Amino acid sequence: MSARDANRAAVVESMVRVGPVMIVAGLIAVITFFSLAGTGIPMVQHFGVFAGCGVLATMVIEMTVIPVVRSILRPPKKREAEREREAGIVDKFLLGVANNLVGGRAPWIVVGGLALLALVGTGTAFLHIDNNFKLYHKPMSQLRVDDRALNRTFGGTNSIQFLVQTPEQDGIKDPKVLQGMAQLQAFLESQADVGKTQSLVDLIKRMNQAMHADNPAFYTIPESRELVAQYLFLYSTSGDPQDFDSFVDNDYQRASIWTFIKNDSTTSADILAQKAQAIIAKSFPPGVSVQMGGSLPQMIALNDVIVKDKFRNMVQMTLVVFTLGTIVFRSLVGGVFVVIPLFAVMIANFGLMGWLHTPLDITAMTTAAMAIGIGADYEIYLLFRFREELARSGNVLTATRNSMLTSGKAILFVALSIIGGYAVLQTSDFAFYNQLSNMVTATMAVSAFFALFFLRALMMIFKPRFIFGDRRETYFTARPVMEAKS
Repeated sequence: MSARDANRAAVVESMVRVGPVMIVAGLIAVITFFSLAGTGIPMVQHFGVFAGCGVLATMVIEMTVIPVVRSILRPPKKREAEREREAGIVDKFLLGVANNLVGGRAPWIVVGGLALLALVGTGTAFLHIDNNFKLYHKPMSQLRVDDRALNRTFGGTNSIQFLVQTPEQDGIKDPKVLQGMAQLQAFLESQADVGKTQSLVDLIKRMNQAMHADNPAFYTIPESRELVAQYLFLYSTSGDPQDFDSFVDNDYQRASIWTFIKNDSTTSADILAQKAQAIIAKSFPPGVSVQMGGSLPQMIALNDVIVKDKFRNMVQMTLVVFTLGTIVFRSLVGGVFVVIPLFAVMIANFGLMGWLHTPLDITAMTTAAMAIGIGADYEIYLLFRFREELARSGNVLTATRNSMLTSGKAILFVALSIIGGYAVLQTSDFAFYNQLSNMVTATMAVSAFFALFFLRALMMIFKPRFIFGDRRETYFTARPVMEAKS
């Protein structure tokens, strides 16, 4: 057989062996991204659909175009093949890991991995949910500098509006309703983050004071509904009819309380809203409802969606990965082995966010989907390769070494490539990219660590049947054969 024919035969054989694994691993990544389409946030939905389509397109290219191009290219020369077989620093490192895994140090690797995961995972105690888009910019960026200046000078650059609704026309003119609005305003202005509040109540108090020779003692709400109506009618005869448009409707059935806040944290705004509900419940007469709107309530609603969709999406991805892992390895234990990195990545991801004081937001949702898909791929590649090498050599040490030098080496290079690519984002002035870089770097490192070391150690300890079959002890006692890098 000529070198060119051997080259084509090698491409065909590699596709037969690697193709099924690539399809399964690719489908896991595609499905995990597509699962984001079920969230309630359009931006995340679009990311999930386009990322899933991108992975699917890449998988099709890898299964068609790349093998064709490789079969056309000339085969490697003798010197290139010899240089490929030479053991470098990475090869020596992976061989050392393989020797330690089989040489009785697997329990220590498991203990070390669990200890490291526990240390990082304790950061989840400091994790908080917040969608503060201003934090996507660095503290000294022009946007943040100007925002701080505006907050120092004025009432606040963020707002919450409380919509007061009465069951009848002219219901807002009821002194009891106005007193409830005044009590709500007094509570809001007593909060540290609130700069000021505005409503129709302020205007009525000022009119009452003006009608009593500007006596500060009369800066109050009149006790008579008729007097309130007279003040408003008197103002309408001389003032612009549109002066009250931002505070009350034409029928005086609905009124708004404007609340200006200096802190744009949605977590703080959510706490403020919950406290305000207790004041609303006891301050307004029966039949009056108070609803909330504005820029911050929109972010609060986004927080709720993220919490609900995040955990639902995690459950979906876990079920998908477990199901496909079980089908591929024809074993429930095999599905568990593939799912373990998923949990490790989640714990490490959330823990790191807690330690770095990075809030759980839209960025975290998209990063988690990417990390879970890639983490599951790592494990499937290595398990398949190890099982293949074990069937060929009949020895655990040889199979561990060869799988580490092939699939393990590829996993290490892929993880380092992704880490290096995203590490460039640390130089960006946009803090959003810095956070994305931190999350992707951490999740790739954890995924590679668990695939290369931790789960290999678990496999040596528990000797699962879906890998070793009924000859578990025979594989461990067989004589090692020469390693073959391929």
